[in-house]
Amino acid sequence: MGTLRPLASIILAAAIGIVHGVALALALAFLSSKFSVVGWLYSLGVSNPALWLILLPIDFTLQTALSLPAAVLLRLLRPLPYAWYVIVALLALLASIHIPAVNVPAEIPISWYSLWAVASQVVPLPLAGWLIARFGMTPNNSFKPNPLRGSA
Repeated sequence: MGTLRPLASIILAAAIGIVHGVALALALAFLSSKFSVVGWLYSLGVSNPALWLILLPIDFTLQTALSLPAAVLLRLLRPLPYAWYVIVALLALLASIHIPAVNVPAEIPISWYSLWAVASQVVPLPLAGWLIARFGMTPNNSFKPNPLRGSA
């Protein structure tokens, strides 16, 4: 029974990583179909080098924000340290994305954009976890009545 709980937590972390990858891809596809930032920037006359300098931080920030729910779930897992669960979730996410395209990388040269694409898949989840650890995950208790001083 002692090894069952860490094993179940690791399997759950892998499932969180895969579900997070699918949900992130669906959310990004939906957002890009409904809110075309690229079309808007082209209509403003922004050309290619400046376009990427504008889009990459927007994309990274959006992916970090969309990674917050998965980071919260990974933070709730026990008994191993949080870093182990993030590593398992990221490996599951990368395996679910890149294993189906295993023959493709031999034909595609590595460029700065492909490195950025892999980094933008790996970095947002740990960054979201760090933001949660840094700024807390406490519930909002602002609506609780404050007791009067001197009351028992």
